[in-house]
This record gives sequence, structure tokens and C-alpha cells, in this order.
Amino acid sequence: MFKKLSDERIDNVIFVGNPGAGKSTLINCICGEAVFKAGVAFYGITEVLQQSQIRGVNFIDTPGLDDMKAREKAGKEIETALKTKGVTKLLFVMTLEAGRIKPTDLATIGVVLRSIDGKFKDSVKYGVIVNKVTEQVLEADIRDELILCLGQTLDPPPSSVSFVMEDPVLIGQNKFTEPSRFLIDAINNTPGIKIYKNINQIVYYEIEKLREEQEKALNDAKKMIEELKAQLKQLSKPRFRVGKGKKLHSVQCSFYINSEGRKVRVIDYNPIELCLICSNFE
Repeated sequence: MFKKLSDERIDNVIFVGNPGAGKSTLINCICGEAVFKAGVAFYGITEVLQQSQIRGVNFIDTPGLDDMKAREKAGKEIETALKTKGVTKLLFVMTLEAGRIKPTDLATIGVVLRSIDGKFKDSVKYGVIVNKVTEQVLEADIRDELILCLGQTLDPPPSSVSFVMEDPVLIGQNKFTEPSRFLIDAINNTPGIKIYKNINQIVYYEIEKLREEQEKALNDAKKMIEELKAQLKQLSKPRFRVGKGKKLHSVQCSFYINSEGRKVRVIDYNPIELCLICSNFE
């Protein structure tokens, strides 16, 4: 059975994502029953807007834009969903490919966000659910890199990014199980917004152009992350005490250091970059 998400007023929870992302299955898990058709198919199972009201909350499932044959119709269905009156939580569902973000998913998010009137761009809040992830993806370094990539490539950046584990129980037609805390948190951490009066036509035919732009943006973001990791690696190196038997400063081992037993000598010593922590070396 559906459990109350939070005390915050919610009229609608809209799920947007490409075919195979698992939108319908996630909603079924939240509702505790097979409210929407879900399963594995070559093309998306969700062809039209689906909605079901559970305890006063209107859950809306939308078709994906990645299905080229049904792209125009899908765009109109998503547009209709966004025009639903009330306080809405907008959630984009995506999956990874070999642990990487797919440009097509970013393009879908971008096309939908562009349909919101530009005057309200800064106030747009939405969440991203990265669905069907492995335990490896949940490791801090990988997770943080993915969140950083999403923040760098999406405009405006998401208000929340959540990861939902892959569950073998959900493989098959119209499956559901107890919703994970990650899924509940994904909804609770996404702010509600009123956008139904500010929706323009979804320009679905720009998705291919936007996909190319997002692919370049992803590559740029990855380069930036690699540079940041290299800098952090230097900053996180252990500290060495300099000298013996007298009060001296700590320095980063990024300096050239020669060590012989307990004797430590620093070459190219720069007093401007001294650590502020002082201690006696023994």
C-alpha cells in the first residue's frame, strides 16, 4: 500500500524518462500495486500519459522521447502532464550504460526543461533518479562524479540526485515490491513547484541536436573532473615534519622531499606555503 511521503503538500508527482528507465515500475513500487503497465520491451511500454491518484497524490507516468517513431506524440503527452494544476514534484528517471551517463537521457531532460518559460528558469526545481544502479556505483567516488557531471551538464542543475539499486525481483511484467528508502528520499528531497501556467510546446525534434551538445558537455565535464581529482590527489598527500629537535611547520609532501631515516630535508622550501600548524619534531 502507498505510504505517505512527507508532510509537504503534494498534488502531483510526474515521472519523465526514456523507454526502459523503469518509471512505471518505480511508481508501482510506491503505490504497492501494479497501477501502470511495466516490463521489458523493445519500444517503450508507456505510449500515453498514465495517471493514478493514491491517497490524494496524483502519480503521472509519461512516455519517453527516445522512441523516434512516437516522439511527437510523447512530447504532447509530457506537455499535458506538466500542465496539470497544483504543486508538482518533477522527477527525471535515467539509467547508466557501462557506468556512464547517456547523452540521450540528458537531451530528454534538456528538451523538457526548455519547455518551461525562460522567465521562471531560476526557480525551476526538479530531481533526477539514477535507476537500476549496482553497488559499485554507490561507492562515494563514482557517485560523486556522476552527481558532479549532472550538475555541470544540465541547466538549471537538479535540486536532488538519487540512486536506486537494481532489484532482480522487479524484472518482468508489472512487478513491484516495497519501495526502497532511496526512492522515497528521491521524492521527499525534490521541492514542489507550480509550473502548469508556464509551459510552452515541447520541441521534440531538437532532441538529436541537443544530444550532440550534451555529449560534448559530458566530455568537458569528465575532463574537468579528472583535473580536479589530480589536484585533490596532491592536496591529500601526507604531511611531513621538517627538521629535528626544534619548532617548525608542517608542509605538504607535494614539495620535493628527501628522507634518510629520521632526518628530513626539504628542497625548494617555500615559506609562503607553510602549514599553519606548528609542532616540535621528536
